Amino acid sequence: MSDCPIAKCHFYRQCDRRHEVTKSFDLIFKGIQITTVALREYRYDVLNEQAVEKGVDLASITHYLDNFRYGCAPHGDFGLGVERL
Repeated sequence: MSDCPIAKCHFYRQCDRRHEVTKSFDLIFKGIQITTVALREYRYDVLNEQAVEKGVDLASITHYLDNFRYGCAPHGDFGLGVERL
């Protein structure tokens, strides 16, 4: 996992608050970032707290938060764009 500071990452990334970094990493090939892989925050209360800390209006993301209201399994994601290959 990388040492991406919490302050520079999206509210939905899972964080290690003791070290103030996210649980994520970048895949770099020949100096070009191909993708970022990250564990997503799945705990509703923590997700809300992190969104508020980032200044996100909770009313604007209710559709997203509703997915976590009754529980969600731990999960991660990555984005891979054709333009990066």
